[in-house]
This record gives sequence, structure tokens and C-alpha cells, in this order.
Amino acid sequence: MAKSLADMTTDISGHERRATTKDLAAIGDAIEWAIRDHSGKRWWFNESQGAAFNTVDGTEYYALPSPLRVIDDVSVTVSQDPYTLTPRTNGWMEEAYTPAAQFSGKPSDWCIFENQIRMFPIPDGVYAVKVQGYGYALPEYSTDASDTWTTDTATPWANAAYNLIYAHARSIYALNWRKDEASHAAFARSALVSLRQLQAENNKRSATGRLRGWGIG
Repeated sequence: MAKSLADMTTDISGHERRATTKDLAAIGDAIEWAIRDHSGKRWWFNESQGAAFNTVDGTEYYALPSPLRVIDDVSVTVSQDPYTLTPRTNGWMEEAYTPAAQFSGKPSDWCIFENQIRMFPIPDGVYAVKVQGYGYALPEYSTDASDTWTTDTATPWANAAYNLIYAHARSIYALNWRKDEASHAAFARSALVSLRQLQAENNKRSATGRLRGWGIG
């Protein structure tokens, strides 16, 4: 049965024997902290994410689609024919736009600048854009009256990565809220074991072609 972060919060609360609203908020913060610590790596459960948007005539910059954290490919469709744009650096873009005259046309290149997708040339019309990369909407624990998680429908952080996040969260909670260095060290060791196990599974999936081999280590 799939678990949720609410289940993990309840598990930790029960094992810690701390169930006040303040305790639950602290445990929620610790779980969120643990997830963020590991969300920058490409795992099999966050490897493939896509987003789509349309260009606007004369608009050069577009917001980076959420929840993507790293962009692999950007493609544009013209007359039902898709093609892949060439990734560039912002420095290349600056040189390409010199002199200052406005370049416009069908987009052929892209880069990331200030958390936005920058296109060259500037789109001269409406084009369908598809973005492929990896990332996952990071859940947040609400400390208002609801005391609930967002983005918490069978999240893989509470399933495939349950052991890692559970141990890491308890380590964080022990150090920062309970001030218990011995428990912190014990759960940190447990988290390291779980991390290595998860990495082994990640590497196995990469070797079998079920995960794009990038940043595996």
C-alpha cells in the first residue's frame, strides 16, 4: 500500500512519542528538510518530467516550468513537425544578439538565465514548446490550522525513498529540536546506509536503460 508523508509524520511522531501540534510541525519541517537535501539528484522517480507552453510573439524569456529543476531538452513544433533546440550559454546568446538590432524568427537555440528559458531568435509568432528534464514538486508542511502536506499523494519520497527520508528526518529532528547528538549520529548512519542502497538501485536502473545516465554516483 502506498504511503504518504502524512503517514511518515505519524510514524516518526509515534516512534518519538511526541504528538503535540508543535512536535508535528517540527517533524514536518525535518521531513521537508530531508527531502530538499536529496531532491537535487536525478533519481528514477524524478527523472522524467515534462512541461509544455506556447511562445508569445516578441517575447524572449519564459518562466522555467515547475517542477523541473534541470532541463535536458527543449523542442519546438512548427507545422506539426517537432525539432530540438540547441542548448547555449547566456554568453553565446549575448554575442548572437549583437549588434543590438532585434533578431526574430523561429527559435533555434535556448539557455537558462535567471531561472528563465531564453530563446534565440526571439519568437516571431506562437510556437508550441515542450521541455523535458527532471524534478519533482517538493512537498511542504503547512503549519497553519490544517497541519497538512501539499503534493502528498503517494509521493515517491514516502515510498521508494521512505527509509532514506525517514532516517535523515529523524537525524535532523534529533539534532535541531531534541538536541540529542547521540540519536542524531545514529540516525545519520542509518540514513547513509539507506542512501547507498537507493544509489545502488539508481545505478542498476541506469545500467538497464530505465534511467538516463547522468549524475549517478
